Amino acid sequence: MEGPALRDAERTRLLERARERCFFLDLDDAGARLCRANMPYGIAKIHWMQRQLGHEPDASYISTPDSTVTRNIDRWASGFGYGGAIEWSGEFFPLELKPNCCGMLVAGLDELPDPDEAERAIARLSETTIEVGLVQAHWDMHRGNHFLNIYAVSDPDVTSGHPYVAIMHSSGSELRGPNPHGPGLYLAGRSSESSLGDRIEVMRTPFGPAFLLKGEAAEIYTQYAARVERFARKRRTAYARILFGEDVPILFNETHQGLNRPGRMLLGCYSGRDLPWVPVTLRPDLPAYLIAPGLIYSQEALDREGLVERARATGCLDRLLGAGLLPHGGGYSYPGMDGLDVEVQERGRGGRRCFRLGKNEWFRDVRGLPFSYRGEEVIRRIEEFGSGRVAAHLELVKRLEG
Repeated sequence: MEGPALRDAERTRLLERARERCFFLDLDDAGARLCRANMPYGIAKIHWMQRQLGHEPDASYISTPDSTVTRNIDRWASGFGYGGAIEWSGEFFPLELKPNCCGMLVAGLDELPDPDEAERAIARLSETTIEVGLVQAHWDMHRGNHFLNIYAVSDPDVTSGHPYVAIMHSSGSELRGPNPHGPGLYLAGRSSESSLGDRIEVMRTPFGPAFLLKGEAAEIYTQYAARVERFARKRRTAYARILFGEDVPILFNETHQGLNRPGRMLLGCYSGRDLPWVPVTLRPDLPAYLIAPGLIYSQEALDREGLVERARATGCLDRLLGAGLLPHGGGYSYPGMDGLDVEVQERGRGGRRCFRLGKNEWFRDVRGLPFSYRGEEVIRRIEEFGSGRVAAHLELVKRLEG
């Protein structure tokens, strides 16, 4: 589906307006540069939606230090990266943001669990389901980037005296598609399967088609997303209690991919202002960290980054000063490609975007690129920016995936 025809100059102006409302506080490596190249297209699409619906086009993106690509093909093709917060006004929801209510739980442990007993328990869980709020939950710690790890804590005072912690990374995938409990979360392109199908609007924009819900349908969807988030939290707690005991202390259980509030989407980050610390997990060969919020997105930090004037001019300064964002991980990196410029071309019917780094081959999505995960440079950037400080190091003791 082609977007509305616009003069090149007008289209460029709209894209530049969106770019001015993207605030990157990243590592400036290949993953970050790809995000910088793609994200303005997604924000420009939301601006177009806002205009057509009679709202001020005020959508913005604020990155975290791990800002990078998304390997979800649909989200990337829609013009979005990963590692930050998108905020907009108006009673509608852009479905291509694709919240999945993924998050992490941290449980305090006084001693290491018996590995053989834990593996037997996980084997039993993987062969059955448990009921969580009338939903049959399926063990999935062996799929994708979900995991359950045991760590030794460098400073147990930070974890209320517990020398070990278990960290569980999972979502509410049982409710992602249309189901008896609600319309589903991933609706773009699947309208016929959902109870909201005939209310999903496909809007033509100069930057590609946009799937959205508005008005009452958007309210139904956001209420459902909130229910899935509650389910995902309860699901993590239920599995932790089965494995580590009914009285296991839950020190942390927060979402890093979902609606933080109406009109604010977290893409792989925590809203950390009121939390004592958040877990940040990196590559398996590196420690994980508990990061305590610092002077998050303070005026001083934004001044150092040269962002205050642009934030004030675009009406986004309050959003930056109140952002309170912290990463949940390191994000994707592309070895050997750091420092290369990103080029973008729009080709074929509908102007699908193609990218390349330096003089390498063109690609439409990043799934074919060899990638790695960033390491402690993310932690250094957090401390350098002043958005947090290391409260404790976590050394991996055991992976319990099942």
